[in-house]
Amino acid sequence: AADGLTWTLHGTRLAYRYPELSPVEGPDSIRGTRGFLGQEEGTWSATWLEGGVAYSLDLECAVASDPRCADASTVAALAESLVAVSRGAGR
Repeated sequence: AADGLTWTLHGTRLAYRYPELSPVEGPDSIRGTRGFLGQEEGTWSATWLEGGVAYSLDLECAVASDPRCADASTVAALAESLVAVSRGAGR
């Protein structure tokens, strides 16, 4: 949390597959793949799959009228700015 923004990033390699359901490709471009951008109760979210990991990035403004939370552009830009960290050899 800083400068009136709070963001959280979660990632997991756990995935549940259901044979009767086809994977859904999101309508939004996130980090060179397809995902979902959306807002719920004032919190913007970006969700996508990358490198076998499912990511969820949430962004909340301390003040609802903050222009950075007027649309999905801030959470989308934050997702694009992330840098992957190597897990190291043998892991």
